[in-house]
Amino acid sequence: MKKFVVLFLALAFKAAELQAQSIGSGSLFGEILLDWTNSVDVETSYMYAPPSDISGGSGGELATQQATATVKLQSISPTQKHALTAYLQYSHTDMDFDSTAIDLYNQTNRLTASAFYAYQIDRRWSAFATGALNFSAQSYCDWGNGMQGFIGAGAIYNFSRSLSIGAGAMAYSRMDRDWIGFPIAFIQWRINEKLTLKTFSGAALLWDVRGDERLVIDATFEYKNNYSRLDNGSSCADSWYQFSVGATYSPFKCCHIGVQVGGMFGREIEFRRTSLSDIDADAAPFVCINASMSF
Repeated sequence: MKKFVVLFLALAFKAAELQAQSIGSGSLFGEILLDWTNSVDVETSYMYAPPSDISGGSGGELATQQATATVKLQSISPTQKHALTAYLQYSHTDMDFDSTAIDLYNQTNRLTASAFYAYQIDRRWSAFATGALNFSAQSYCDWGNGMQGFIGAGAIYNFSRSLSIGAGAMAYSRMDRDWIGFPIAFIQWRINEKLTLKTFSGAALLWDVRGDERLVIDATFEYKNNYSRLDNGSSCADSWYQFSVGATYSPFKCCHIGVQVGGMFGREIEFRRTSLSDIDADAAPFVCINASMSF
């Protein structure tokens, strides 16, 4: 079993490098939910990373701030045969280059529509289908020129109520590049009554401190990758690794407030269809605050 879990973790991280789903909301790894409820969630978050040195195509410093708003639908049929998670997310990112750097681009907008559907075949097996459509572009640029997305399908196996794994394949449309296919894998493992491990676009370990979901401590590792269309017709890929620890508190059952602090590592800004040179950014700390309401 240990070797099996390690294998799925490795596959999940490989899928994350290719797919690079961005979470950026009050709920961790919201693309996949294996404990569905009937609810509508409204989430908002704000992230800030202070200036860090940049090198390569430009020198100076770069600070980043991002505001995100998400509306998420969770639904399960009375027979529990059908389950759906879908969300619509908007994010605005401000890249603040200092005066010694070339002002390559500063503000981008991103709109994502995503859905994950599961059909329960029997007590052990379920089938799933998933997909997303993203529009990401620099401010004042046509969002339609920044379109990309993916579709995928696979199966989920429930070893028990505590352990579920999923595996399948996806086709991903990259901006300015052909479609590519790759395998995906994810796991949700309730190790005990208070400790849960989730993977998909990274890995998150969650500790329910009192066992009532009022206070949850998390440690999360993710790979982030944001493709955007620039106003001169070129495109860029902003990618980095991210580790954070945080806490989410629920003063009421329908209300969640959280904060995460951590670091961004190995950040690269790659430009395509342009003469601009790529940029590397040094490691930087960040803080993210979020809040959500369930109805």
